[in-house]
Amino acid sequence: MVEPARRRIYSAAVTRTFTAFIRRPMTGIWVALALAVALGSAGAQSLRIAAVVNDDVVSVYDVNERMRLIMFSTNIPDSPETRRQLGPQIVRALIDERLEMQEAKRLNISIEQAEYEDALRRLEAQNHLAPGKLPEYLANNGINPSTLESQIRAALTWAKVVRRRAGSFANVTPDEINEALARISENMTKPSHLVAEIFLAVDAPEDEATVHANIERLRDQLHAGAGFVPLAREFSQSASAQRGGDLGWVPEGQLDPELDQALEHLQPGQLSEPIRTAGGYYLLLLRDRRAAPSAGDTEMKVDRLLVPIAGATDQRAAMDAARRIGQTAKSCEDFGRIAQQMSPAATLTPGQAKLNEMAPELRHVLGGLAIGQASEPLPAPNGVMVFMVCERHEAKGAAPPPRDEVERMLQADKLEEFARRLLRDLRQTAFVDIRA
Repeated sequence: MVEPARRRIYSAAVTRTFTAFIRRPMTGIWVALALAVALGSAGAQSLRIAAVVNDDVVSVYDVNERMRLIMFSTNIPDSPETRRQLGPQIVRALIDERLEMQEAKRLNISIEQAEYEDALRRLEAQNHLAPGKLPEYLANNGINPSTLESQIRAALTWAKVVRRRAGSFANVTPDEINEALARISENMTKPSHLVAEIFLAVDAPEDEATVHANIERLRDQLHAGAGFVPLAREFSQSASAQRGGDLGWVPEGQLDPELDQALEHLQPGQLSEPIRTAGGYYLLLLRDRRAAPSAGDTEMKVDRLLVPIAGATDQRAAMDAARRIGQTAKSCEDFGRIAQQMSPAATLTPGQAKLNEMAPELRHVLGGLAIGQASEPLPAPNGVMVFMVCERHEAKGAAPPPRDEVERMLQADKLEEFARRLLRDLRQTAFVDIRA
């Protein structure tokens, strides 16, 4: 809401413009007013102004249509209370879209029809619809397809604006990639959480109360049965919004400390309370949790050599032969070859198993062996055994992502940060008058 002095400035501007508007083509607020007069009382009701954004308007009709789309896509029941809760969030989102599109117009940025259709196809695939069926599906459920189209076009256009304006800010250096990979690798052996997020930024101290109220409304809507994915796509201000808030498997320690701490107290399927961080408020949905991999999960490929004993008097000879073979062989390739040379009756058996699935005595022996190192001879019912570890796959959880993927992740984070700063600047310099 603008301050009284600003309202007076706006009123004076309206008076001046009203006197002169017939001398130039009608745009922005005057188009809405003229259409309202032409359409009569029904048209005036549908085109009543919800907000003025510089020389553009957000109509009550725009708000109502977006609200219908959101309630339909998120499975929120249509009720006076729902409309009261959603209203401020939708007005803010539409104001931001107007500011974003105005900046795109200033930079002469637009999207091609093919770009829009490609985004629509992806959205249809996410909703398990055949290509070209989403507009028909919406229309059959009483939703104006143009409402979704304008939202998609605004998102695509804003992404182009951000990339154009960000310039070198979005560049990622090799050192940044190395540091990120080191952090990721360090966290690979820790417990992991399958997480989805909704994030609302607090760009200025005076926004604190509004953003906190909005995140609480989203929490209440989720508790009332709203779908997390469509609500995240609609309102979340993080880069994950296009994925419905999905962050995938996140090792412990990879998120902000406040978020990690909140996840520790959640059970799979639970939603967090609003979490304040330095940048704003989060809602986290813990979808699943998996424990840290342990050393017992280490998988080993092992060659077992059995040197047979012909009789009781040959036991010492078999033990000596097994020891010589183990000391001479320096790899699994040597193991069988040298054994055949020194003890032609010996048999070599390859095997593979997890360390925690082995007998305790064998686990003790193999657990301390390096690759290519033979064990001390061990007595067996029919002879003497020697083991050699050929491969060892340590329990490290998931493999670190490829370097180019890390670079894309870091660049997306930078673009997200720049987008928030740019939108904050556009808000601060804009004239915005919220009417309804």
